[in-house]
Amino acid sequence: MPLKGEPRVESVVMRETFLNWGRVMSILGLLWVTEQAGSESLPWVLAAASALQFGLVWSLKRPERSAPVKATHGRSEQA
Repeated sequence: MPLKGEPRVESVVMRETFLNWGRVMSILGLLWVTEQAGSESLPWVLAAASALQFGLVWSLKRPERSAPVKATHGRSEQA
């Protein structure tokens, strides 16, 4: 492969474009919430958004449970 694992310039540009549009939309959303509900609701909206973000990260990054270890009750297993 000629790129040796490096992403193409076009894919990096598209990724950055979508990230920037997401940032713009979130700022516009916060401005809209502030305009509609008043500035006193903004801390609650930010707290709810951060709790949702932490919850999503926690649910997606939970460590996998390993298989239970079989107890030998002090006996050594010999072949």
